[in-house]
Amino acid sequence: MALKLVKDSDQQLPPHRQALADNLKAIRDTRAAVDAVNVKVRAATADIATADATAAKIATLTDEIDSAKADATYNGLAPPETQAQEKQLEHAQQLYKRQVDAARAAARIHERCAADLAKLNAVLSEHARHTTRLLWTALREEELVGLATEFLEKEQAFLAVHKRAFAAALAVDTISREQAFGQFVGSGNIADLHISRPSHPAFNPEPLTPEQAQAARKNYMSEVAMGAAVLVAELQGM
Repeated sequence: MALKLVKDSDQQLPPHRQALADNLKAIRDTRAAVDAVNVKVRAATADIATADATAAKIATLTDEIDSAKADATYNGLAPPETQAQEKQLEHAQQLYKRQVDAARAAARIHERCAADLAKLNAVLSEHARHTTRLLWTALREEELVGLATEFLEKEQAFLAVHKRAFAAALAVDTISREQAFGQFVGSGNIADLHISRPSHPAFNPEPLTPEQAQAARKNYMSEVAMGAAVLVAELQGM
């Protein structure tokens, strides 16, 4: 039984899996909110960069115009033709007036987004801190426990056929020993019987004391021996 966290909206999850699913959804929602804030950050960064680029262009054009005029004056030449640069400079200055307003707003947006991201990251950290524990609990208390009934039923079914098989084996080995046939089928292997179980109360609803466990094992052996005797009697009575 696989752990499924994605369910139809009308299907109710067990409580521990629901808690895990809610936590994971909160993480996804928070990450989506982080992504939305980052979109604002990128837009604000672009506005600031655009204004900075225009400011750099203004500085370059101003330097070119000033340098050209200074060189002409220094060398006693006629004033240089700077109309094109001056036209570009005027356009850049007008553009910058609009861009700088957006850049100032973008700087404020950066501050607010930084605060928003700090809060959202704190929320993400809190949910992430609980995720592994919620997953562990869902696995332990629902996935593992959900297998207990089937496990115990099939354990009993196995023990029933195990008891019959070793009853037959014991009957074979007893006759082989009594008649010195020298061929055995390992009925003593019954001592190797051990069915491991997860250490969870659901798999051991009525735990036995060591004394009770020993008594139960002796009773099991007695039932196997009785089954061997019954089997021999049934076959001889055919």
